[in-house]
Amino acid sequence: MHGRWFLCGAILVAILKGCCGLSLEADLITRLMTGYNREARPVEDASTAVQVDLDMALAQVIDVNDREQLITINVWLRHFWYDEHLKWNASDYGGITSIRLTSTTIWTPDIILYNNVFDEGFAQQPEVKAIVNSDGYVTFLYPFTFKASCLINVEFFPYDEQSCPLKFSSWAYDGFSLNVTNRAPSGDLSNFIRNEEWTITELRAIRSEAYYSCCPEPYPDVTFYIIMKRESLYYLYYVVAPCIIILIISLLSFAMPPDSGEKLSLSTTMLLALVVFMQIVAENLPTTSRYIPFIGRYFGAIIAVVSLSSMLSIWILSFHFTNPNPKPPATWLKRLLRMERRDEWAEWLFCGCCRMVQSRSGFKIRRLSERSNQDVNLRKQNRPKSNTVSPMPTSSPNGNAFHNDEKLQRQTTVPPLVTNSDAALLQKIDTIISEIQQTREEREQKEREEAIVNEWKEVAARLDRCLLITFFLVSVIVNASMTWLPK
Repeated sequence: MHGRWFLCGAILVAILKGCCGLSLEADLITRLMTGYNREARPVEDASTAVQVDLDMALAQVIDVNDREQLITINVWLRHFWYDEHLKWNASDYGGITSIRLTSTTIWTPDIILYNNVFDEGFAQQPEVKAIVNSDGYVTFLYPFTFKASCLINVEFFPYDEQSCPLKFSSWAYDGFSLNVTNRAPSGDLSNFIRNEEWTITELRAIRSEAYYSCCPEPYPDVTFYIIMKRESLYYLYYVVAPCIIILIISLLSFAMPPDSGEKLSLSTTMLLALVVFMQIVAENLPTTSRYIPFIGRYFGAIIAVVSLSSMLSIWILSFHFTNPNPKPPATWLKRLLRMERRDEWAEWLFCGCCRMVQSRSGFKIRRLSERSNQDVNLRKQNRPKSNTVSPMPTSSPNGNAFHNDEKLQRQTTVPPLVTNSDAALLQKIDTIISEIQQTREEREQKEREEAIVNEWKEVAARLDRCLLITFFLVSVIVNASMTWLPK
């Protein structure tokens, strides 16, 4: 029975103590707010400046607009100062050492962001409570989402590193009335939400004083510098890698046979693709004439390589499809391309694909010329030199002169070996031989022209191979520069 009364008494004492505590806090707030003017600076001496310490915690980088040069971030701002009108003795109020007051009911410093870009839904300070200690020390913490102007330097894009300043200062009070200082040499990054495009490397805080033409007094400010580095993997995969593929395809035009008819159109198509791709990337970069971005220089080098390869393809096609009456290639050009010497490394490099064509053509020319000359000489040797037959003296055993004369007359009146019809036949044979010889000469001339054309085709093929290797090395150097991190 006594235990029940003791329990009820303990509960009653606890309730009374809580009510007393609530009334003490309410009485404290009422006393502090009585006669309090939130427009007056919280100092007893009017010549004393209010010391305001600033600190900032970066919560999130929402967006970085390179083209408009704007940064959208979410921060937690922290203001600290002493309010001499908000002091009390904690022992007089049941040991209450701190209370929470709405920020709109007490004096707060008019700290604003100087490089703020005012937009609907941004840069609006929420109504939060401030923490007031018994010694008058006020802690004012509130979240803040805003858009700020930030000069984006894309000279080394996509390997760029940006420094975006956030300048905080009082707009109405000069340095003699309100002294703004940074609480720590750097901001707080412990609660930062990682951004997929940017890596925050540092958050520096620097205090400075500025003088304006309107007023002789100094205006102190605290500037937080957000040092952030761009993640380049996204651009390497979606921008640089397609450029490398386009470049490789365009260089393969040197390995394409000229007779296919697509050698020049391939290079031209790849060149147009690069130009269009460059325009798409340029739309997302800020317009500037002070420098050319690193990605722009890369595109320029790639376009120059592809353009030069297209022009050289035209030059090589002019060698391959030479004029109907070509002249042989110059001797120095043959020596330069190792067409007259069979070096092992040259045969391996050029594969000897055109050498066999030229060798077969020369062999046919020699065989045809030798055979035709032999046929003509043989016909000349078998051709008779005269159409008359000389009489040959004969003798008879009986010495009959008349018989001998008659016999001699019969011998001299034998029909000639070549008659008029035979002469016409020989004339036709001469005409046929002349036509054959003319045909042979025309064919030899055609074979010689084909051999010269084949030589020019070999020159074109060897130049193609040399230019393929040269441009491949140039492309490797240009693309390797993209992996070099600019200082």
